[in-house]
Amino acid sequence: MRLWLRLAAAMAVVSILPLLLATILATRTAASKAERSSAELLQRDATAIATFVDTWMQDQGQAVSGWMQLYPLEAQSEAQRQGLLRAVHRAVPSVVSVVLVDADGQPLQPAVFLDREPEPDDPLAARTLGSPSRSAELVRRLPISEALAAPGVPAVGSPYRPPTSAVPVVPIAAVGRYGEGIVLGAEIELTVLSEVVRARSSGARGVALLDPSGAPFLGGTHPLIDPSPVHGLLGNAATVGYVTRNLPVRGALSPIGELGWSALVAEPSAIASRGADEIRQRSLEFMLAAVVLALITAFLLARTMSEPIADLTTSALAVSEGDLGHTVPVQGQDELAQLAEAFNLMSRRLAANQEEITAQRDEIEAFNRELQARVDERTAQLERAQEELVRSGQLAAVAEIGAGLAHELNNPLSSVLGIAQVLQAKSGDALVAQLVAEAERCRNVVEVMTRLSSPEGAGEADVIDLTEVLHEVLPPVRATARQRGVAVTLDALPEPLRVRVDPALAGRAVVQLIHALSAGLGSGRTLTIGARVADGKVLVSLAPDRPVDEGARRDDFLAAGVSLWVARQLVDRLGGTVRRPVAGEPWVLELPEAA
Repeated sequence: MRLWLRLAAAMAVVSILPLLLATILATRTAASKAERSSAELLQRDATAIATFVDTWMQDQGQAVSGWMQLYPLEAQSEAQRQGLLRAVHRAVPSVVSVVLVDADGQPLQPAVFLDREPEPDDPLAARTLGSPSRSAELVRRLPISEALAAPGVPAVGSPYRPPTSAVPVVPIAAVGRYGEGIVLGAEIELTVLSEVVRARSSGARGVALLDPSGAPFLGGTHPLIDPSPVHGLLGNAATVGYVTRNLPVRGALSPIGELGWSALVAEPSAIASRGADEIRQRSLEFMLAAVVLALITAFLLARTMSEPIADLTTSALAVSEGDLGHTVPVQGQDELAQLAEAFNLMSRRLAANQEEITAQRDEIEAFNRELQARVDERTAQLERAQEELVRSGQLAAVAEIGAGLAHELNNPLSSVLGIAQVLQAKSGDALVAQLVAEAERCRNVVEVMTRLSSPEGAGEADVIDLTEVLHEVLPPVRATARQRGVAVTLDALPEPLRVRVDPALAGRAVVQLIHALSAGLGSGRTLTIGARVADGKVLVSLAPDRPVDEGARRDDFLAAGVSLWVARQLVDRLGGTVRRPVAGEPWVLELPEAA
């Protein structure tokens, strides 16, 4: 076998075997991770639905029991008690019927419900009509003993569906905190929960709410929902797998607070394994392509190593003049043997000075290549340095112009403000007072511009309220963003956001970050600013109503991304970070919270 064929075969085997092993291991790992991610996603959905249902039911219970905490019913007349029932019915939108019973479940007052269609402009126009039979069923199902056992805490009964209702209801019983023996009962319609279940369900995903016995009272008609396999897991967070209607299904179960209910989310197992199957298919295609590429590369590389040897043999035979008297042993019948024979002929013809010249020429060529590489590297460094100088010059020019403009405007503004204040003192005219207010506002804007454009570094870091900094810098930056057609809005801020930073430097960082994001938004867009405290950090969120087009952005420095670069440098000096968004999340400025 020719040498180049043996070399090509060896190279192909050495390159393909590790690639095959790595592909198999990577495919198994990726497929396993995809299946775990699918199960975790199902569990998160089930937990989120359970949390919403628990919170909503607590709100309904508090809305009903709150009335019993305010009014001691034993001291009320029958008319006052009836008025209380009407007030509860009107105040809680989800209530269909409301009753008042004693500890034995005997009605004390006539039930209150909507017995006829109201006028369109009536606040009760969207309510469901009640009936005496529904009120009687409510009294029968009220958890009276549970409510009497824990005065002040609403007791929730088992959900059921009245014959005339398309939506299930749940009874809630409440007793005053002093245990008066009088029970307020309400029939709560689960329209909101029904809409949530319907919204989270689709043809490829089923969502259901199960009562303590495991029977679905919402979402049970979905073809993917089968509560029988999960009976033994009720009250626990777990993932399940079962077959319904000859279709393998994966699901997640999550308990709902202390109600004894459970939320079940299910989808076909094929969806969960779709990602793993795609990974396997892609990996197989990649492996086949890599094998073909490895074979072609090995063949070409082997030929490139064999052909120069053959060429060297031919050249040596062509210049075989002179004899140096030096020979090498010849072994085998391959190309190396032919090269040895040619070298023997060449060694007897070449003079020692030719070898020296060849060595010197090779050394000079290597030196030239090294020198050229150094020149290229130094040229690239100089080009990058020139770009940084241009950016620094632009930033310095903008800062100097801003500081000079603010200084020049401050003197005439002070004069205008002084004259306006004199006129106000003399005339007391409302227009003059408005002029004074507007002049003071202009002076505040100029002061903010002076601090934001100041070239000096950060001062001594004190504990400040970042809320005040945001309110201070937003007026001038809103005007700049408005010129681009971008509206900058500020959400309601929480308690004081205490950070240990220089206020001027923090304001400059926020301004640069808003400028950078506004430049990447088109006209008619909105940038919403918010803030919160989490895990010992103050998080300032900047949420555009569409993703920022960073590639096409041209900011105030007439270069793509300079404002964002400046903002990152300022934030880094503050000891914080700027977090890019993923999957539709907002941009976040993180600063350490001060103790």
